[in-house]
Amino acid sequence: MDHITFRQTMDSLLTGRDPHRQLRKMAEDGVLKAHFPELDALRGVVQPEKWHPEGDVFEHTLLMLSHMAWKSVILGWAVLLHDIGKPAAQTFTPDGVPHFYGHEAVGGDMAPAILRRYGFTEEETLRIAALVRNHMRYTHLHLARRKKQLKFLESPDLPLEMELHRLDCISSNGIMENYIFLLDLKREWQETPPEPVPFLKGRDLLDLGFTPGPVFAKILRDALECQKSGTITSRADALRWADALRDQSM
Repeated sequence: MDHITFRQTMDSLLTGRDPHRQLRKMAEDGVLKAHFPELDALRGVVQPEKWHPEGDVFEHTLLMLSHMAWKSVILGWAVLLHDIGKPAAQTFTPDGVPHFYGHEAVGGDMAPAILRRYGFTEEETLRIAALVRNHMRYTHLHLARRKKQLKFLESPDLPLEMELHRLDCISSNGIMENYIFLLDLKREWQETPPEPVPFLKGRDLLDLGFTPGPVFAKILRDALECQKSGTITSRADALRWADALRDQSM
């Protein structure tokens, strides 16, 4: 079986029924070892039972496939590759507990070569590799500053990132707090009107003769509030408003 034929087999598996059972059989029959050694290498890679009671990394991956409700080739390959870096990243504490610090970065570096081997386009490769690299970033999202939280939601593949995160959680410790937080944040973000582009800029104040200083920020804030309320409806209005404010302060 050549690489392209194997890719077609995997695409069919990932979008068909019971992908986890089919993948297990491929592993047992030696097909994975021959054609996808990086995935086969996940077999027997032990994980801390506290966080992964389901078993080794391969069992975790199979469980994620069993929970896939969204039949997508991109998502399916992201599931296959999301923990591909764990064997290389595995370390143990003195008492024998395994850890995989930075495995998402290792996997993100490994993914492009694997995907190109199977004939993925450059766009597909970049998308899947990004999903692999980013799959742990929501773990501490609730602790991030608001601006950073909202920045996360600008990801062009946010629905796939969220689904990969959901599958990862329900196929391991079952802790869904971060996913629920993400859902609430996404809903709030969608329901909140975006900040308007300010009519008045700092450069305009300089041109009008204002002296640079702390008062700049207050003037710009006040101008934006007037813009939001509808008192100022155009850039020309904003400039007249600021010019009148300067005359009053002279």
